[in-house]
Amino acid sequence: MNKRAWLLLGVTITLIFLTFLAFMRVGIPKPRRQPAHPDVVVTIFPVYDIARQIAGDKFEVGLLLPAGASPHTYEPAPSDAKAIADSSMVLAVGGQIDNWVMSLTDESQVTMLDKYVTKLPASEENEEGVTYDPHYWLSTDNALAIGRQITEEFSQLDPKNSDYYFEQYEFFRSEILALQKSMQSATNSLSNRKIATFHNAWQYFAVENNLEIVAVFEEFPGKAPTPLYLANFIDTIKAQLPGAVFTEPQFSDRQLNTLRQAADVNIGILDPIGGLPGRESYQQLMLYNVNELVAKLNHE
Repeated sequence: MNKRAWLLLGVTITLIFLTFLAFMRVGIPKPRRQPAHPDVVVTIFPVYDIARQIAGDKFEVGLLLPAGASPHTYEPAPSDAKAIADSSMVLAVGGQIDNWVMSLTDESQVTMLDKYVTKLPASEENEEGVTYDPHYWLSTDNALAIGRQITEEFSQLDPKNSDYYFEQYEFFRSEILALQKSMQSATNSLSNRKIATFHNAWQYFAVENNLEIVAVFEEFPGKAPTPLYLANFIDTIKAQLPGAVFTEPQFSDRQLNTLRQAADVNIGILDPIGGLPGRESYQQLMLYNVNELVAKLNHE
């Protein structure tokens, strides 16, 4: 085999090993159940899972957003209000992501998990005036920042078990540091770092993995692009030649059929939320995304 083939084989073996490691160290997750009376309620899966890992066996952690749903289009159910009323703490991301949680409880009862995160500016200001990109959990550095804040919050809620939560955080931190090294190793071999994404969720992931997002399919999350916007998107794809266009499992991709017909482009699926089979922990979610990224950009 030539040098490039050996390099791709090495990357593939590394990713397979890391995926196995994630299942072994994090464990194959048991089917999640909604506790009848959760101690802590979290809005979306990625930060729910970080909270679950730090809580260990000390707290029951409940999740509001169902697996496969989009937080941008979610409408809370009556059971969500009851879960929040029965809980001691509500954890949320903020921005436009999960502001629906504010309709279920008083704002003072909700803890935003952005205390220590590094925020990137929004591509353009939205109608709610949010000037930063709220998808900050898609940076593994920010996952550590989120974990740090959750650890502090749990320690305040349950001081007698503070040492336990910090120990759980240190284990989580070691997992994320190992994940970062493997992600960097896998993406270092990429020759085409241009991608197009389904909506504006991937800026943090792109910065961390040295990618360039050249186009976004949906101008506004959950809203189909106008014919003019779609035409401009296709023109950009043809001009910029990204290695792949990535859709998401939470949104319908019917209009991508138009793209398939209009432009010869590789299409993959990146998942910003997780909670689906094979993406049942934060680590598994990020592993899935880097595996998919490398496979599609290498046209595997």
